[in-house]
Amino acid sequence: MLEWLKQWVITICTAALFITVIEIILPDNKLKKYSKFVLGLILMTVIVQPVIKVFNNADNINKYIVNAQNVFEKNTYDQELKGSDGEEINSIVDEFKKNLEDKCSKMLKNKYPDNDYSVTADVQYSSEKKTVLIKKLNIGVKNNNVKKIEKVQIDNDKENTESDIDEKTKKEIANYISDEMEIPYSDIKIYKL
Repeated sequence: MLEWLKQWVITICTAALFITVIEIILPDNKLKKYSKFVLGLILMTVIVQPVIKVFNNADNINKYIVNAQNVFEKNTYDQELKGSDGEEINSIVDEFKKNLEDKCSKMLKNKYPDNDYSVTADVQYSSEKKTVLIKKLNIGVKNNNVKKIEKVQIDNDKENTESDIDEKTKKEIANYISDEMEIPYSDIKIYKL
């Protein structure tokens, strides 16, 4: 970080020195006014360059912010749990569960807006570790696309089996949640609503 800052300051100083030399060399006429304007733009570009780099790496920053938020939320719950009695622990675990379900639903809706999601989490308080553990995450997926009406068969002897979600979609959703929320892939179950 310090090396980068050092390079940035050196670049600004070099550009300012270059601009000063050019202004001294230019004759006093109408051209000097326009050249000062252009040289000023060049100096502003050199100064603002780090901000432009930050915006080009916006995806990395967003991922970093989400990870930091997850860590902060988890640490906050952990700290609250360490100093709580039984009744408070249950309310903290319930709040953690609700927040986890809401966050997963929002993430999935943002990533895959064509579907609706119902998320239920099975969480448990570990008194040994003094943390909340995620045991299972059940994700119901309802496809909002218009489908062709299937043939309805009424028969008491046969069970009506509804088609399940395709494996590609299941894996895609499970991998996304597993990567973003750091939940083991095996603890995520996806089913059709």
